[in-house]
Amino acid sequence: MLDKKLKERQSLYFDGILYSFKMIESSYQGLINVLSLISENSLNKKELSQDFDIDSWALVYIWSIIDSTHRLRLLLAEAPGVDRKLKFISDFFSQTKNIKDFRDFMQHMNREIGGLIDQKKPLWGSISWIFTKENQYNIFLLHVGSFPGDRSINFPVPTGTKTVSIPIDSINLNLSSHNIEISEIIKSLKIIEDLIKKIDKNPLGYPRGVLFSAKLGLEAKEDSLLTNTPIKDNIPSIGQKPVDPV
Repeated sequence: MLDKKLKERQSLYFDGILYSFKMIESSYQGLINVLSLISENSLNKKELSQDFDIDSWALVYIWSIIDSTHRLRLLLAEAPGVDRKLKFISDFFSQTKNIKDFRDFMQHMNREIGGLIDQKKPLWGSISWIFTKENQYNIFLLHVGSFPGDRSINFPVPTGTKTVSIPIDSINLNLSSHNIEISEIIKSLKIIEDLIKKIDKNPLGYPRGVLFSAKLGLEAKEDSLLTNTPIKDNIPSIGQKPVDPV
């Protein structure tokens, strides 16, 4: 039986692993939606609303995937009770090993600008993908940020035999001298899916998703300031019951 401190330590690692995995999945679905919208509008020769910042949304989702995958690797490497010698764990590490290069580039972006000027590369990189519609493959490339006129565009043409998922697949991020296929990161998650399912069954028995709410002792008015506002009656009300362990 685990002692209390070890159980709590393991619980925090499991939370980190589980929610990093879920953040990757959610971000990928968001990325698919954004790239599908861009592709559909481009093929239909429709302009997106100026309120919709395609560069930013695509970057938010892609960098969330990269950062969460990096975090997932770190947590898996240290989590109590996770045998890092198991083949599926080592396979996952092998297939995601170049994540660190991208994450390090992002952390030290200010030091990379000089080299990017010489390479004529965008700071945030370029995103390419294949969009399938009506049995036609379409390759798109989104050059993120400013685009000086002296830069050339090189479409990444797929080579060899490959199964393409519909509607979006082969999502690549090219950053300086680095290239990573986001779609392959998502496929690598399948390797550890059984482990994630076991963690999601909450083996340690702690409740998850507990939401608390309390009423503030102040009448709500537009643009009102909250300054040292007491909790009304000092009694919190439960907005959501704890999720029962599965």
